[in-house]
Amino acid sequence: MRNCLKFNSGHISRRKFLEGTMFALPVVVLPSVAFSLATREQCVHRTTFAMGTMVSIQAYNADVRLVHHAINKAFDEVRRLDALFSVYNSESEISKINNLAGKDDFPVSIETMELISHALSFAQTTNGMFDCTVEPLMRLWGFRNEAQQPVHIPPKREINKILDAVGYQHISINHREQRIGLLKQGAAIDLGGIAVGYTVDRMAAILRREGISSAFINHSGDVYAIGSPPDNIGWPVVVPSPEKHSEHAYTTILRDQAMSTSGSQEKFVSIEGKRYCHIIDVTSGMPTASIKSVTVIAPTSLLADVYSTTFFVDGPQSLPTSKNNGTKLELILVSNQTTIEKTLFIE
Repeated sequence: MRNCLKFNSGHISRRKFLEGTMFALPVVVLPSVAFSLATREQCVHRTTFAMGTMVSIQAYNADVRLVHHAINKAFDEVRRLDALFSVYNSESEISKINNLAGKDDFPVSIETMELISHALSFAQTTNGMFDCTVEPLMRLWGFRNEAQQPVHIPPKREINKILDAVGYQHISINHREQRIGLLKQGAAIDLGGIAVGYTVDRMAAILRREGISSAFINHSGDVYAIGSPPDNIGWPVVVPSPEKHSEHAYTTILRDQAMSTSGSQEKFVSIEGKRYCHIIDVTSGMPTASIKSVTVIAPTSLLADVYSTTFFVDGPQSLPTSKNNGTKLELILVSNQTTIEKTLFIE
């Protein structure tokens, strides 16, 4: 049986602590069950497949049954939300909203109502740079079906035609009757830039509610750290270089914080010998090309997820900031072999 990593920063430097204990994102290689020698707390690491990717939780507690019970509940929540939000599931609420575009609205769950309301709020805050109606462009560029990937770059006239159906103003929300619709035929919602963050926050809330005070959640590279491992100051993490995953672009320690990385190497299509990433600028209809990766550290996974996507498209200039008050975000931007670290306070 492999042992859990034993973090001990008490007698070594922060740099040595990070070098000796950090694990790479988006893949976290951790043990299945082990003991903290100092506290006798047991470390349980479990992984499941959900939302089309691997989701893992590492948690410490003296009661193994409690840990497994809490993780089971968190994993159940991932699958439940995936059934609501997935564009790949024809029975999901999002798919049904999309199928009724320009015709009628659809009754939705509290979670779908809440998430789309969040998405609209972020769209307004970012002046439309974050826009969950990007789905028609995702289809155009072949990100939904490999068999439908274009052989050539879509012509400008075709992109412009699709752009006519893109825009958060096409979303209609009836809060009183709890219904959501799309006002324009051909419009479609994709919650990929926000649903993972929302889901990770829900998982963290469940773990805390079930009595877990030390855990690390990794959902396809969106991570949340609850507390810290026993006898340590936090959870050490590393952002791999977008060019060479064996090299590190950034390292830090998280405690009751979230981190999300958006990168051009995660998902892409190859057209005419060139790679095009899955994050699309809704103003031009083109995949973003100028930035290699953006990492955001935030109080919640929802914020980290949304702003890593937004900053990947338009940089931090797309939202209002203040000097020393508001919500703190830490930004790590990698572009052309240059790494920029910046702290922002958003209004």
